[in-house]
Amino acid sequence: MEERTYRLLFDMANDGLIILSLDGHIKDLNRTAYERLGYTREELVGEHISKLDPPDFAKKVPRKDGSAIPMEVNSRLIELNGEQYLFSVVRDISERKRAEEALTMTQIAVDRSSDAVFWIDLTGRVFKVNDQACRNLGYSREELVGMHVWDFDPNFVGVDWAARMEALRGKQSWRHETTHRRKDGSTFPVEVIANYVSYNGKEYTIAFTRDLSSR
Repeated sequence: MEERTYRLLFDMANDGLIILSLDGHIKDLNRTAYERLGYTREELVGEHISKLDPPDFAKKVPRKDGSAIPMEVNSRLIELNGEQYLFSVVRDISERKRAEEALTMTQIAVDRSSDAVFWIDLTGRVFKVNDQACRNLGYSREELVGMHVWDFDPNFVGVDWAARMEALRGKQSWRHETTHRRKDGSTFPVEVIANYVSYNGKEYTIAFTRDLSSR
């Protein structure tokens, strides 16, 4: 394959590609790399990688305008024309970081919610809970995870869970009142809003439960 074709493929890559000499100087880089960082190719070729390599390089890479973008860098040793170089693939992970931050904020909000939240699988087994669920029922997180709904909701004893899930699948959400039983055996009235969720090929229920004792 001719050099021009190689160059075209090199520049068309979605990830930044950087070729470094073993002493850390930039020998070549593709269009994605220099444009994403706000430079021209000529401004970077021949420069030492320290120009783009602050102490937190594994986290963020500075752009020419002073802003920074989170990057994931993978490097390997290669040989070209009898000489060894470092070939680095630099991936912009801004979207991933934004998604992770959004997920973290959501998790914090759920954990601090005054409502108990239960994640329940197709068999009626609880696989995740928030802090309020533990406080309401008097169980530790480790005790609650693995329990079934009917272990703390006596009104679900004998209920066909598969049929209930099928009904929820059709409605997507339902609201009802029931009773929950604490670890010490005492009971209290609750309002439950159950939501059907399908994600990554898996189906489950997220139930938001509010203690109605004061009402």
